[in-house]
Amino acid sequence: MRLSQPQKDGRGTVGDFVAALAAKGLRHPLSQGPFMPDAAAHVWDWFLDLNRGRQAGHGLNPMSWEALRAWSDLRGITLTRLDIDLLRAFDTAFLTVHTPTPPTENRP
Repeated sequence: MRLSQPQKDGRGTVGDFVAALAAKGLRHPLSQGPFMPDAAAHVWDWFLDLNRGRQAGHGLNPMSWEALRAWSDLRGITLTRLDIDLLRAFDTAFLTVHTPTPPTENRP
């Protein structure tokens, strides 16, 4: 389920609903984030740090290789292939959830 998905009743998106619940002090499973194994938790923290510097133009853009390199250089972190694969997978999942889907045409 995407946060940008319209609600069935037509009153905003799923993300709007989750935010409204949070404003009332209630939690929805979508607001708790993904389960993260301890072995990958540091990479998730890196993704969150990288995501704060994400470039966006007419929508969200995937993290570039240049951004990954610049971030790792600035932080003094040597990324392994697995780290890079996880960061790219997190980025793909983030974009999937936060990129609106175009409306579909109703065809007879």
